[in-house]
Amino acid sequence: MNIRRALFPSLAIAAMLIVWEAIVFAAKIPEFLLPSPSRVLIFTYENASLMFNHALYTIFITVLGFVLTILLGFALSIAIVWSATFEDTVYPIIVMTQVIPKVAIAPLLVIYLGFADYPKIVIAFILSFFPLVINMTLGLKAVEPELVELLQAFKSSKWQVFAKARIPNSIPYIIEGLKIAMTLAIIGAVVGEFVSGNKGLGYLILVAGGQSQTVMTYSSLLVLVVIGVVLFEAIAVMGRFIAPWWARSASAQ
Repeated sequence: MNIRRALFPSLAIAAMLIVWEAIVFAAKIPEFLLPSPSRVLIFTYENASLMFNHALYTIFITVLGFVLTILLGFALSIAIVWSATFEDTVYPIIVMTQVIPKVAIAPLLVIYLGFADYPKIVIAFILSFFPLVINMTLGLKAVEPELVELLQAFKSSKWQVFAKARIPNSIPYIIEGLKIAMTLAIIGAVVGEFVSGNKGLGYLILVAGGQSQTVMTYSSLLVLVVIGVVLFEAIAVMGRFIAPWWARSASAQ
């Protein structure tokens, strides 16, 4: 099952790249309009040091925003499930924060937080915390009522119900939320680099666009894709280690 899941996407991507290469070659499309995949790979290899340095900064911003998402997202989810009053008060506000376009508030964050790393970290956090909070809250609530009633019958405290039933039950939901949150944290980091700063792959894409260096844009996107896939798979591996029973049932479907 795992081999099939890896093989089919790989074949599809390879076919797409071959068609892309053939179209660029046959139509003699100029590089500034659409570089060929081989040209993008050559450019990335020739400028590996440049790409690596900017990629490190984007990863740095992404990880910090992601860690902030984990810390605040976990606490917020537990508080939402713990108190119905807190849920009724905070949940609509959380939804409202997702309706506001993040690109629109990015310049405001620069005004309030300056041109350092903080605006980018906050944008990465804002973009990524919503799916984690939603998934973890769903997992905490998705406990069988009979199990909760049984624990309460044995005089378990509210926290013991969380520790023994709700939190273990939410682990698969958390893992899926973390996967989504990680990809959104990368997007948030890039958006932040668009708005402020002079480092990162987002900044590199912005510069490349201004100078019509399309091949640099595609190269930066390629590196972003690699980073996203690696971080996504790292969370998946962590999930299989933490919850092997869930990983086996998911792979069997």
